[in-house]
Amino acid sequence: MPVSYSYDQSSNLVRSEAWGALTTGDFRDYTSSILDDPRIRPGFIEALVIHPDAVLQIQYADVPPFRDVWKAYLRKGVRGTLIQAESNAGFGIFRMFESTIDSEDLNPDVRFELVRSPEELEQRIDEIRRRYPV
Repeated sequence: MPVSYSYDQSSNLVRSEAWGALTTGDFRDYTSSILDDPRIRPGFIEALVIHPDAVLQIQYADVPPFRDVWKAYLRKGVRGTLIQAESNAGFGIFRMFESTIDSEDLNPDVRFELVRSPEELEQRIDEIRRRYPV
């Protein structure tokens, strides 16, 4: 699968990576895996790194169903989803996800956020952890 993840139970952190040619189906499979994984407990943080050379084969029309996926993430107890997208293409694609999800409308305390660098990603993980200790 072009999107893989590992879960650290002690920090309640899901670390994911996406690479290669990625479709909407790949992200649907990935999010289903997160939702169906019984080890992942409420309060988890998701950190997804989109590799700069990833080819995202996703169109805006494919994105609206992910609003329901976000609702399921909220029911599972996500504390934040952070997407590291260094390339302009990756950043643009995930801005579509962000605008479709409109997380403030669903739960203003839980954010779906985009960052550009590994440093920003780690900073935001730390901020969320301070706000919601494990």
